[in-house]
Amino acid sequence: MNISVIILLAIVVAIGLGFAFKINVGLFGILFAYFIGVFGLGMSVKAVTATWSLTLFFTIFAITFFYGFAISNGTLELIAKKSVYLTRNVPYLIPFVCYGLCIAMSGIGPGPYAVYAFLSPLIMAIAKEIKMHKMIAVVGIVGGGVAGAFTSIGMGGGIAKGLIEGAGYVQEAAQFTNRVLINSFIGETILFIIVYIIFKGYKVKPSSIEKPVAFNREQKINMILIVLTLALTIFPTLFSNLVPDSAMLKTIAKGADVAYVCILGAILGIFFKIGKEKAAFAIVPWNTIILLCGMGMLVSVAVAAGTIDMIANAISTNVSKTTAPVVMTILAGAMSFFSSTMGVVMPTLYPVVPTIVAATGVAPTALFSVITLGAAVTGVSPFSSGGGLALPAIQDEQEKAVVFKQLLILPFASLAVIAILVLVGIIR
Repeated sequence: MNISVIILLAIVVAIGLGFAFKINVGLFGILFAYFIGVFGLGMSVKAVTATWSLTLFFTIFAITFFYGFAISNGTLELIAKKSVYLTRNVPYLIPFVCYGLCIAMSGIGPGPYAVYAFLSPLIMAIAKEIKMHKMIAVVGIVGGGVAGAFTSIGMGGGIAKGLIEGAGYVQEAAQFTNRVLINSFIGETILFIIVYIIFKGYKVKPSSIEKPVAFNREQKINMILIVLTLALTIFPTLFSNLVPDSAMLKTIAKGADVAYVCILGAILGIFFKIGKEKAAFAIVPWNTIILLCGMGMLVSVAVAAGTIDMIANAISTNVSKTTAPVVMTILAGAMSFFSSTMGVVMPTLYPVVPTIVAATGVAPTALFSVITLGAAVTGVSPFSSGGGLALPAIQDEQEKAVVFKQLLILPFASLAVIAILVLVGIIR
């Protein structure tokens, strides 16, 4: 059997075994990468081990560790409660506030998985209080988490930028990641508005939400540190662009890496005692890190075997400039229905983009965006990471069963919407 076919089967089997036995798919990715790399391709054990992405590991760890303080000491939750309280007299805006909070929390660093895990209970409680349909809440949580995920300081942005660089677009990686962010925001926001209208979010009843408590000392310092890390990450690049002839600003901008800035923020947080170090460590999504890096190893072995080139050639010879983005949207969506957008779909499909671009002339930003969006909108499936983390926050079992069935249908409808947005040129 062709080694590329074996690797494709290994990816499918890894996802299937992980889903069936509730075991982290990344562990199977590591195991299959070892067996196929060493015994199928003749790679050394050291070479296979080197496919574990230290950059990706460090970026996710640093960002989520820093924001672990804001989650464990209640800073982010209190910000969310105060934001909702401010709109209590205009309840029809509360769904948009919840959606915006998910965007903001994901975008400032922690990423979508933190939104799914930590804002789901809060937003579901708000939904119950104001009689908001749970589908609006689920789409707001998952869609908002994705819509803000790909900022330059966010976990998703770090992942996307690294994968885009790996695909060969080193110089354009930051620019392309920004385009993925814009397209993700547009696509997810349109979907949220559609769901808001269908499930009558404008008819939610006035809320009796209690006034939140004031920020304590630790939370105030934590917010200052968040603002500081944002400034240290964004302003050096901004000033460097404004004064392009300054060698010093260029050097500072080049060194203003989000991961190291977050480590600085975490150390300052420990120094000022804004929370427990152990509590912040506990919030680091180790399962996600293993998933992303483990499957990344298998994908790297696939690249070495020529599997990615095989997939790219098969797609590029059967699509046109018009149909390529639609095909990639559907393919990414199908893969994500039972797997992770950032852990499986993006690492698998991002590397095929250059070949398809060369064959069809389609813009690479369009392909990176539709892969991300196609995977993300089916990520609301109860079998995927988004829906799977948001659904348990619904307390009523009967209501949960109804939403479960609706979440089986929603991904297909969402894929159709994204495909239309691609065809009319809104996603580009």
